[in-house]
Amino acid sequence: FTRYAQPSVQDKPAVEQPSESTKPLTDEKLDIHDFSKVKDRLEKQQEYLKNDLSWEAANRWSEAAKDYGIGVETLKQEVVAILQPIVDKADVWMAVPQNRLLNILSSGRFKSVSETHKMGLGKAVRLRKYLAPREYVEDMLFGKITDSSERPVYGYLSDNPDGRISEWLYNSKIEDSVAAYGSVRIKLKSAIRNRTTITWGDSLDINTADKARIVPSFIGKINAEAILGNLLRIHDSPERQVEGLGWKIPARTAKEYKSIADTATHDYVEAQIHKAYVDDIEEVVFSEEPDEGMVKRLNKLNIAYRVRKIPTEPWP
Repeated sequence: FTRYAQPSVQDKPAVEQPSESTKPLTDEKLDIHDFSKVKDRLEKQQEYLKNDLSWEAANRWSEAAKDYGIGVETLKQEVVAILQPIVDKADVWMAVPQNRLLNILSSGRFKSVSETHKMGLGKAVRLRKYLAPREYVEDMLFGKITDSSERPVYGYLSDNPDGRISEWLYNSKIEDSVAAYGSVRIKLKSAIRNRTTITWGDSLDINTADKARIVPSFIGKINAEAILGNLLRIHDSPERQVEGLGWKIPARTAKEYKSIADTATHDYVEAQIHKAYVDDIEEVVFSEEPDEGMVKRLNKLNIAYRVRKIPTEPWP
């Protein structure tokens, strides 16, 4: 893909320097002052949950291991060996509507729904039904959160240059499974990986019981429990059809996995981002030309942007 040419430095308007009180924190400051207690809480909860999975999740691992004729721990080791290199090649993205992007650029950081009480493309009635179970699941997965600013914001993994997710799962009228969250794709810098956990599939939809079915995993050192044990068909033949949530997709063997999309047989790999700032934005990808106000705001903040080409064929 070709990055749109940005205005030269001399053509850009002077960037107003923010005060210390409003200046976005650097990654170094985050690690020292802002994220250490959050990371400690996440790590403790991960270890607790791995030993306290729901019966259903444990049974799925047991049944999958039995099907393959290997032990559960051996299966989990194989899963991690397959997934980690693919995860390492993927980037962290977010899909948002343009009005939310403007709010992010104005405030200097990404805010959770618990803070904003806005859902982008959703309605107020949907928010009332969403917020309580969302916070319940977050407390279960990440430990009790008492400060709404410490609740995660949500994105996904993609190794596509435009932040797309393979659309061969869907009909031609829907571009991909994250399009409903907004038409603007935000690629985040690699430093955000230190503050990101992931699950295979929507963490809210999958974890609706009293005990966790999947355990969020730090992106740089994943745990097999971040995926339901029977969903990654590592030993299946390519001819076998795996039934997902209302669709059928061809199973892939481990040697065939080339993209993060290959591993997300039940939708997408969700990223839970624990603290994100405007400084974390690497690039913004629009589906159509942004208006003049948006362009001025992005240029003022020295944020790269471009308009992607509408795909004419499925990827990958």
